[in-house]
Amino acid sequence: MPVAATSIVFRLAPILLGLCAAVVFGLGIWLQMQANDRMASRAEIYQAGPPPAVALDLFDPPRHTSTAGEALVTAQIDVAGAVDLAPLVEGGPSALAVPLLSVTDDTGAAPLGMAIFSSPDFVPGRITGAGLAAMAGAPGDPRPLVTLNGWFGTPGKWVAALDERGMNVTGPVIYPFVDGRRAAILPDDYGQSAVFERFSKVGGALGFLALLLFAVARPRSDEADTETATETVPVASPRPPGAQEPGDAAVVGPAIASDRRSPVRRILVGLFLVFVLLAVVMITAPRLLGSGEPVAPTAAEAEVQATSDIVSPAVATAAPGGVVTAEGAATATELSIAGVRAWAQDRLAAAAAGDLRAILVLLLGAVSMILVLARVVTDALRRRPARADATPEQRTA
Repeated sequence: MPVAATSIVFRLAPILLGLCAAVVFGLGIWLQMQANDRMASRAEIYQAGPPPAVALDLFDPPRHTSTAGEALVTAQIDVAGAVDLAPLVEGGPSALAVPLLSVTDDTGAAPLGMAIFSSPDFVPGRITGAGLAAMAGAPGDPRPLVTLNGWFGTPGKWVAALDERGMNVTGPVIYPFVDGRRAAILPDDYGQSAVFERFSKVGGALGFLALLLFAVARPRSDEADTETATETVPVASPRPPGAQEPGDAAVVGPAIASDRRSPVRRILVGLFLVFVLLAVVMITAPRLLGSGEPVAPTAAEAEVQATSDIVSPAVATAAPGGVVTAEGAATATELSIAGVRAWAQDRLAAAAAGDLRAILVLLLGAVSMILVLARVVTDALRRRPARADATPEQRTA
């Protein structure tokens, strides 16, 4: 590749990489905002609480389920009729199917519905019929009256397994919240900027590479100085010492490049200053504003909440429960200073704990800052002697 073409490539590479980094960051922000909208919708469902409890005998799905398909049904469970369902695929979760009886049944009539207990990590023995009776406060009762909170649906993928066990489902099917209502409704990454974090890693890498190329690339003024340093024109004929005829050669001194900064430098320096400003905000904002993130439940609290969501003694109504407040839900799903602040705190804490990835992020940021500052200082020092040696005509050129 010719030298001129190589020079053009090296001059354009930083701005192209910088633009790519900006596009990646912008796309990450947009996708995170879309994810935040979905999380906000789920948070509203969670905040609204379950629908009022209704007896299985009177259960009407269009009237007694929420818009998301959540139901709160009171029924008797047939402890003796509970059966384990084998995993549908090797290594997959199993399930427990429990027949649901009328709240007034005392003769062992045919079930009016079915409850299927399952979760991604469900294994046989995790929940049993006797265990459900104990949860309902009626240990040993063959038909305890309970209220189940879960999703309303159909046998779906479990229909073949139910047929194998001789269980004929003729009524509604309830999928209780085995891991708790919060885990069933809110996504695993609720309150986290997981999408933006992934895109920020790619955008940060591109931005760092752009700054690196900008710092090590040869300035255009240096190339111009090299090409025009000692241009001469051949002399046609000898002349006496001290004489000079029109058209004879003259030594052309070094060209003085304009000190006006290029758009590339302005864009990259501005981008770098934005990164520095964000870093300052992320470091100082926690001390100035304090934390606004909702408090996550402890393992014990989560277990208690999950147990109460699976089954509870029969109730007439059910009040919404959980650990997320309306303010907390809004704070957790916004891509704002609080989210960026939390990410910065996590990176700093991880680096202090010896996390190599967090340490690498901080080192790359420091190296990029040093490289850009060194480049700016070097260019400033290089221009000063050249401007001092320039003629008035060259300075005004």
